[in-house]
Amino acid sequence: MPAIAPPAVPPLPDGEAGDICPSCGSARLITGVDARISRLADREAPLWPPGRPPYRHQVPLSFFPGVGPKMRERLLREVGTEMDVLHRIGRDRIADAAGDRIAAAILDARAGLLALTAGSGGTYGRIGGREETGMDDRA
Repeated sequence: MPAIAPPAVPPLPDGEAGDICPSCGSARLITGVDARISRLADREAPLWPPGRPPYRHQVPLSFFPGVGPKMRERLLREVGTEMDVLHRIGRDRIADAAGDRIAAAILDARAGLLALTAGSGGTYGRIGGREETGMDDRA
């Protein structure tokens, strides 16, 4: 499972009248997904039915730094489907099409080692920057 950094400000339980956002000071506080899930949860630990396949975390190819529309199309054309690239194809074959840094990040994602930053307040989470992945966000 990937390590996900917590949001900069912990989510508040409810956006009740009079609450002020601790980040921006706005009087309009919006309840986050994490707070909604906590409010709806009826047990501490998840309960899965017998025989349920394991959950597989995956990051879409287009979320990896350096994988824009052209690189994504190149990977699909030269390597295989997105699911093949994300879950099955070997590092060397991915590196031949996309380079070592992108191949390493994809394999880190498979192993649950990819650094992720959680989203909050209407922003999506993202793959960590150079410090966490060795990749440049601008690549």
